[in-house]
Amino acid sequence: MIPIYKRLLYSIGLFFTKTTPVSSEGLSVIIFSKDRPMQLDALLRSIKHCVSGEFQVTVQWQTSSLNFEKAYGEVLEKNADLIFEHVKEKNFREDLIEVIQGVEFSRLMFLVDDILFINPFSISWLNDINLKKNVPSIRLWSGINYTQPSDSISPAPTLYPFSVKPWSFFSWIKSSGYWSMPLSVDGNIFHTKEILFLLKRAQFKAPNTLEKALGPYRFMFKYRNGICLQYPVLINFALNRVNIENSDFPCGEEYTSEKLLEFWNLGRRIDIEAMKAIESNSCHIVCDPIFIDSNN
Repeated sequence: MIPIYKRLLYSIGLFFTKTTPVSSEGLSVIIFSKDRPMQLDALLRSIKHCVSGEFQVTVQWQTSSLNFEKAYGEVLEKNADLIFEHVKEKNFREDLIEVIQGVEFSRLMFLVDDILFINPFSISWLNDINLKKNVPSIRLWSGINYTQPSDSISPAPTLYPFSVKPWSFFSWIKSSGYWSMPLSVDGNIFHTKEILFLLKRAQFKAPNTLEKALGPYRFMFKYRNGICLQYPVLINFALNRVNIENSDFPCGEEYTSEKLLEFWNLGRRIDIEAMKAIESNSCHIVCDPIFIDSNN
């Protein structure tokens, strides 16, 4: 049971949070990206292929060199028809809060840049879901039974038919591994106003510390239903490492950001159709990329 004082503080704080009016339809998607133009391009292409309905994509990005910045310019220009806004990061926390204050939709999802959509997802599937009672996760599905970062078995919990198709629901507090993470920033969907309220009170410097900073507020979400699909929609392909906050997280070591930038400049691109065929029982996969030549 949530202590009554916490519930009261939360309700009062949320009531007085000032935000730009948002539409109840649609989904705001915020992508975090650093030194990964190759992966960002692949993610954006996969969104075009798989996601339908009303949504807006914002890319919050940063680079460590002018060479990376040039490649990002190419990616952003190529996908200008998809991107609602892009922000070159100066201060991660301040920039993110400003971005969220400007979004148009009441539903919000974070993604990191090494994710790919691998099956169709319709924004309309969210229309009758109350986000004050449910936390939809499109990274979870019935076949997830292994948590790769901790190298642990985490069986899928009992899934029950949800009142809105094509979802199933489960309990966060009775589950383990990925199934116990209602505040994941990799494909969970939240109410925009709630997340803005929390971010203004949390301290963080990067996507990894963002997820940790939200941890103390887990009590607000863990008693809601988790809801997921019966098939995979997106997978995180951990090809390389760009962060220094979470050095223990398993990632590929051969294809560094610098090496992938060389491939990008040679015209190689990630083959999203081939990557979709890679099967996994985890939300994250450490693997090598599969390329196509964009010059052909």
